[in-house]
Formats: sequence, C-alpha cells, structure tokens
Amino acid sequence: MKIWCQLAKDATGILDIGAHVGVYSLSAAALRSDITIHAFEPNPYAYSRLRLHTAVNGFENISENTFGVSGNNKISDFSWVKKSGQPISSGGQIGKIGQVDDQRIERAIVPLHMLDGTGLAAGLGAKPLVKIDVEGSEANTFRGMREIIELKPDIILESFDQDACDTINDILSPLGYSFYLVREKQGALEQRDRLMPCRTDEEDFNQFITTRAHNELCLLYTSDAADD
Repeated sequence: MKIWCQLAKDATGILDIGAHVGVYSLSAAALRSDITIHAFEPNPYAYSRLRLHTAVNGFENISENTFGVSGNNKISDFSWVKKSGQPISSGGQIGKIGQVDDQRIERAIVPLHMLDGTGLAAGLGAKPLVKIDVEGSEANTFRGMREIIELKPDIILESFDQDACDTINDILSPLGYSFYLVREKQGALEQRDRLMPCRTDEEDFNQFITTRAHNELCLLYTSDAADD
C-alpha cells in the first residue's frame, strides 16, 4: 500500500483490477481527484461494498466496473469461500472451487471482458499505474490488456502460481521490465531476475513490476521517507 500511494501521486492513469471493497481505489482517489480511478470487481458482494465506500467518501472519480478482466469476452462461473460471521470473502476465482465443502462455497455468474479494444488505453497517459489481485487469473488478465501493457505501466501484482508467472514473464520481458518483491515491513524492494510466485506461508505477497531505472526508485523512496 505504501508504494502504491507514492506511485499514485504522479500516475497518469490508475487501474485497480480485483478491487474487492476498494481499499486501493479509495486510497488513490483520495490522493488524485484529477484523474479517474478504474476499479474492476466481479464479486457481487464486494462490488456492492465498493460502491458504498465510494459514495460514503464522496469520491466522484472512481469508475466502478462489475466484471472481471480476462483474455476474452465471455460469461463465467465465479466462486468464493464464505467466511464465518459472514464478512465479505477476501478472494474469489474464475470457475468452480474444488476440494472444499460445498456448504462453504458461494457462486455467481459474472461477465469477463478484455480491456483491449475498449479505448481505455488511449486515456491512461504516459505512465499508468495498475494493481492486479485476481486470485489465480493473472495470466488471462495480462492477455486481455496488452494495449495497456505496451504503455509500460508500473504494476503491483499478487500471484502464487508458477504457470501464471511464466506467462507474464514472456509478455513483459521484451519490454524491459524489472521485478521486485515488496518487503512490506522493511519498506524495501528486493530485486529479482524474473517474476516468481509468492508463498502463502510468508508475509510478503506483492511484487512490483516496473521499467523505472533503479536510481529513480531510490528517489521514489527518498521522497516517501520525506513525506513520512
């Protein structure tokens, strides 16, 4: 979240893919009333809460989209595991969840859309910022937004899947991207040779993908420290 907020300050366009109840979108909207924050969330309960949070905070620059971003346009099953006490599930996935007691699973039919061909990329400016947290659908999400990837946005990504990481590496490597694990507690970036899946038994789940030069990242964190 710390690096997201710092990057949002000078981003020319912002996308929150897998917005859930809107924590990232709301933070960006609070910092940038001058641009539209595009939020995408197919879970109907999380989407309703996202809209409520947007209204309560009086943000008029969050564009709420109740579909998932994918590599093609279709209708799909979407499943998530209910939590005790009925809070909104923190995740969900395209398709049907297996090996879980059916009484703990909720499902919906949701639309999936490519962002390519929508004209969205043309309005994002020279340096967009993108967050992707789509619970296993990372590869298809990247396949559906190649026009945006060509703009070389800064990307905050959560992925635990090796095949997804391999696919994304193939898409991004020709564009000169560098890869970092975000060490949240240390407030640091750990450079990696390529995108690798994070581990669920560790505390750092986000990776930062960027074409920024290393010295620019140092200045970014220097500015962040000064703001604190």
